[in-house]
Amino acid sequence: LELCQAYQFTHKNSAQSVSYLSVPGHRSGRFMNSPLIDWDRVKFDFTQTANPDYSQNANSVHWKASPADPSFMAAVVDERMKAVPIGVPGELLIGGTKIVQGYLNDPEQSRKHFIPDPATSGAAVFRTGDRVRIRSDGQLEFHGRLDDQVKIRGFRTEPAEVESVLGSHPDVADALVTVAVDEHGDTTLNAYVVGKPGSNISSTTVMKYMRQQVPFYQVPQAIQVLDRFPLNRNGKVDHSMLPAINLRTRIHETAVEHIDEVGRSVIAIVGEALGAEVCLSDDFFALGGDSLSAMRVVVRIQELCGPAFTIIEFFDHSGIEALIERVRLHMESVETEE
Repeated sequence: LELCQAYQFTHKNSAQSVSYLSVPGHRSGRFMNSPLIDWDRVKFDFTQTANPDYSQNANSVHWKASPADPSFMAAVVDERMKAVPIGVPGELLIGGTKIVQGYLNDPEQSRKHFIPDPATSGAAVFRTGDRVRIRSDGQLEFHGRLDDQVKIRGFRTEPAEVESVLGSHPDVADALVTVAVDEHGDTTLNAYVVGKPGSNISSTTVMKYMRQQVPFYQVPQAIQVLDRFPLNRNGKVDHSMLPAINLRTRIHETAVEHIDEVGRSVIAIVGEALGAEVCLSDDFFALGGDSLSAMRVVVRIQELCGPAFTIIEFFDHSGIEALIERVRLHMESVETEE
């Protein structure tokens, strides 16, 4: 009680006597936009903590001491606990004399995160779960958490990476990506975005932007525009309060009845090949299409607009709306020749 009185504690998690806030090298996110922050009293700490001289040898694990504290050692390994070359992402391991031997009274977590040194099978080392890569200058570059990765259509990706690209859209103020499972049991990504003040942002424009920026497996299955994100009392996004997204009624800003005959024909061909409902905002490969089903679609489209339409062209225009435009151009070309 005397300490609480001396340091003016009025809340269990903070003290009025705090004069400066030191922010480590971690994603600041919505904290940066808080109107309650006195920026004259916030310090951003960019202190270098490690710059070891890593060796490129994929046959074993090579530990390098941190110049900041030689009692700490670092290594970057792949799933087989072998060293990765410079520039290749892997998991960060931490070792050294100051590493503890496990979690207190938690043997399961200890077995998961504390393993024998892969190089010597000796002292325990800590599996951080951090995905990093070694840059050419020896610096470690953080690429998110391994446990944040999800597999979409056979490709590993991180929702944070998709959020970053969404946030680069000129009209997007903030973005959030969630993981869902569709009616077929496939893992998908959904996105929520908040527009910048005065912007005329829409799900369709953001979806088109994403298709131009990222591979098909990183394109969200659905994007919903919100006025603001629901926050809990700690200032973090309350996922339980996010509006549900109906995956089969997503982004129908252009109604089917407004699509011309060419568009309806293409949608019918793609839908039949995939056995799925298709709308303008969809992408063939994001819906589960593969090279075999793509060939079937191309054959049907050639019956519609002629043999000039190629499989390469299909791969370059796998978005349904873009595909319809390409088919329409080919049909107009055929009519001109006639």
